[in-house]
Parts: sequence; structure tokens; C-alpha cells
Amino acid sequence: MNAAALWRRRLLGIHRWAGILLGSHWLLLAASGCFLVVHREVEIAAVGAGAAVAPEAGVERAIAAVRLTGATPTRVMVQGDPARAYRVFADRDGDPAIVMVDAASGAVLDTTPAGGGTSRSGWVRAIYKFHQQLLLGGAGESLVGISGLFLLVTVVLGVKIGWPARRQWRATLWPRLANNPRFKLQQLHRSVGLWIAAPLMLSAVTGMATIWSSGLRAILPVATSPAAADLPGTPAISPSAAIQAARAALPQGKFSRIDLPPTGERGYVVHLRQPGEARAFLGNSRTLIDGGSGAVVQLRDTAALPWGDRVIDSLVPIHNGEWLGWAGRMVTMLTGLSLLGLAGSGVAVWALSARRKRGSQAKAVTVDFAAAESKS
Repeated sequence: MNAAALWRRRLLGIHRWAGILLGSHWLLLAASGCFLVVHREVEIAAVGAGAAVAPEAGVERAIAAVRLTGATPTRVMVQGDPARAYRVFADRDGDPAIVMVDAASGAVLDTTPAGGGTSRSGWVRAIYKFHQQLLLGGAGESLVGISGLFLLVTVVLGVKIGWPARRQWRATLWPRLANNPRFKLQQLHRSVGLWIAAPLMLSAVTGMATIWSSGLRAILPVATSPAAADLPGTPAISPSAAIQAARAALPQGKFSRIDLPPTGERGYVVHLRQPGEARAFLGNSRTLIDGGSGAVVQLRDTAALPWGDRVIDSLVPIHNGEWLGWAGRMVTMLTGLSLLGLAGSGVAVWALSARRKRGSQAKAVTVDFAAAESKS
């Protein structure tokens, strides 16, 4: 065996065993990721949200409805475009919860612990937490990042191993399948792997970068984000007035979220989505509004941010495909579903190869035994 063949065999071994050892983990992340591409639509349908309204129209009703339950609202996020529900983050005697409120009527549709649960919206939250943290908190988030690194290396090795020779691209990407089951699976594994390699690597890179974005912020040029804790005191204006002040500062912005002042603070942080932002739902433009006067204290305009902010802001929408609208989201889903087939075909090839090897060894032993018998 020459050096090139030996090197290829070693790379193949690393690629194979990484897939075998981490394949089930990647499959769970892929399956949960496919769901999360459409989780907003699923959640809105699951809780039975009613008619749509303008994004900021029902914010006051939602806050009042949550307060009637005995909880303290801390954040309101728009669900749907236009809004069909609000996801209200709240605190109930020290226990964080998420309350889904109908945008049109202000009725409470569902309540679940912040970490997820078995309610109509709780299982959606649990899937989100699993995909992000494996339900293990910060330690799980680090594990997801590390597994993303292994996935990236495994995909790169697969591309290196399966790279077609000159003029063989068409035959590789659109193979004529062999009759032999093992060869047929090998052809499919190679073809599918090359088709989805680019989006899969992009997903792995953006997923890792999202998890470790705090490290990126430390080395890239970024602007300071508005924070409500910068303004001590008691708010004198309503959340709706704060939203209107933010929209006056960014007239093209569409309201997507408001962070209410903590106890002892008077600053509202209002999130707006402006034309040209990569995110399709939650905006990255933010304003810090003085709850005492309604003045804009700090502004984060995505159109005027340093390039480091634009890179970091693009990570999530690239990861879930929303930067390209529904087409991008569908490509992301197809990539995740293809990974399921890729892993299945890879394991099947390994199992068939192992069985073939055992059969060859058993045959060799039988031949040797027969030869020994003939000589005796």
C-alpha cells in the first residue's frame, strides 16, 4: 500500500468512527433543528392564537393579562408577522415562566416554565433548550459547540475522501446505482454528502460561532448594546409610549420586542427590525428609552454598526436559514433531513463491510482447516 492510499485509509477511519460515535447526537440536533426552523408557526397554531394585529397593538393588553395571573412581566416578544400572539417572559415568586398571550384579545393561551414543560408551548421551549444546551445549561451549550467542531472536521474529511476525479463530478453527484447493496449505499452516501457539504459546514460554523459569540465580541469591533440597567429610577411612561419613541427614532423599524425596566430602573429597551436585516422575525436594532421622559438615551442602528456587529448579528439567521426567507429555511430543513439519511447510509455501509469482513475471515479459516486436514 502506497503512502497516499495509507493516508486516505486513515482519514476514512477517522471519518467513520467520528460518525459512529457522535452520529446519534448529531441526528438529534438535526431533528430538533429541523423543527426549530418552523417552531414559531407550530407554536402559534398549538396555542390556538387568534386574529393577527399590528406588532405593538396588543402589548399593553398582554402585560396586563400576565399581571393578573400574579406574575411580573419582564419581556414581551412578538410571535408572527403580523402579530398573532405575544411571548411574555415573566417572574412568579422567583420562578421564571413564559406566558403566551393572544395578540387580539389579550387572553392567556398557555403558561410554561422558562426551561420548557409539557404544556402546549412548553414542549416547543424544551426542544429549543435541547438544541441549544442539551437541557444541561451552560455545560450543555459548550458540548454542543464542541460537537459542532467535530461535525465540521468530519464533513471536511468526508469531502476530501469523496472528492471526484476530473470529469467524474456528474457521475458522482448523479450516480447510476450498483446492484450490490453495499456499493449502492456507498454511492448514495458519497453523493448526498457532497450535495449537502457546503450548507452543513455553514450550519456547523454558524452554530459554533453563535455559542461562542461572547468570545467573538471580545476580538471583533462591536458597538455597546443598550441596557435597561443604565437608568435608575421609576418609569413614568407606558411600554406603548416607549415603543412609539423608539419607532420615531427609527421610522422604518418594525417592533419585535420590549424589555421592561427591572425594579429600581426606568429604562425600556425596545427592539426593532429594519429593512435589510438578516433576521426575519426578531430585530437587531435597539433603543434605550428613558422611562421618565421618553427620550432616546442610546441607539443601536444596524445600518450604522461596525462590521463585527453585522457578522455576529448574521450568525443566527444564517444558521436557521431565515436570511434567505422561506427558501433558506427549506434548504436548512432539507440539509438536516439529508443528514439523517447520510448517517443511516454510513452506518449501514460500515455494518455491511464488517459482516463481509467477518465472512471472509470465516471462509479463510475454513480453507486453512481443510488444507490441514488434507495433509494429515
